[in-house]
Amino acid sequence: MSDSSAKDAAASYYSASSFNPALLFQASQRVAPQDFTARLALIKAGITRHSVDELMVATGLSLAEISSYMHITERTLRNYSGNTRLAPDPSERAIEIALLYQKGKEVFGSLDAFKEYMDSKIPALGNQKPKDFLDTSLGISYLMDELGRFVTGVYS
Repeated sequence: MSDSSAKDAAASYYSASSFNPALLFQASQRVAPQDFTARLALIKAGITRHSVDELMVATGLSLAEISSYMHITERTLRNYSGNTRLAPDPSERAIEIALLYQKGKEVFGSLDAFKEYMDSKIPALGNQKPKDFLDTSLGISYLMDELGRFVTGVYS
């Protein structure tokens, strides 16, 4: 199977509901596939603009913020129709952000509490807001590690 046909097969398999950031509000649902290969296929197929809209609603991030974090211009993102699939790089970043917010909701007990944390200047982060780290995978990974430290009681 060629890369193009594999991508097409993955795209047809995944609908907008396969990546549903609105599920951040539901305790028992997962935002993105947990299986590595399924998540990789979703990233390669690209998430839809509709999924990005749901992510903005769930996280409270603005179009300017989310487009900056995804390294795509706000104008380009605004011009995409709801079913337009994004390239793999911005799709991956959106999924990483959604998974971070999902983990944050679990750790903080509510999405609102985690959003407040994300908007606060944190001394352990050099008095930066955690959401300032969302523009790189390394930054998101660092925040995930911080959430793990909260759970275990090890603070940096």
